[in-house]
Amino acid sequence: MIDARQVLRANRLFKNFGDNGIVIVGSICEPRRYPPGSPIFVAKQPAESMFIIERGEVQIELQVGSDCRPLGRLGVGDHLGQLALLCQGERQVSAVAVTECSALEIGRRNFLKLQAVKPQACLKLMLAIWEDYLEAARAAVPALQRLLIARQARPG
Repeated sequence: MIDARQVLRANRLFKNFGDNGIVIVGSICEPRRYPPGSPIFVAKQPAESMFIIERGEVQIELQVGSDCRPLGRLGVGDHLGQLALLCQGERQVSAVAVTECSALEIGRRNFLKLQAVKPQACLKLMLAIWEDYLEAARAAVPALQRLLIARQARPG
């Protein structure tokens, strides 16, 4: 059995949450289990939930034509799919369990319902997601700059 409060406390999105906030968000978490090779979510499908890995390893994959390219791996305490709580859209990548995995799922529908009764906890999580996203975007800038320079240096 997954202890939602323990998993949330171990995730960086919840580093500034007090016990009450953890309990509030924990109330909408659903435990999930995935055998090796099982998709957690699939590219081009609606983004409806975020996940926090409690146990196991997950590979993030990008579909390019008929090829599936691994982008990276996530493990215990990591989160994925978090933008689904902020905006509607479709998944840009797939996430597949590499090993036996257990995770907490926070569904967009439940998150929106919680906003009506506990807006402060939801706003705190939304801000944490945006801060996390901006940090990742900033970290990607040097690689994007190198890519642009390499493309400009190519003839034709």
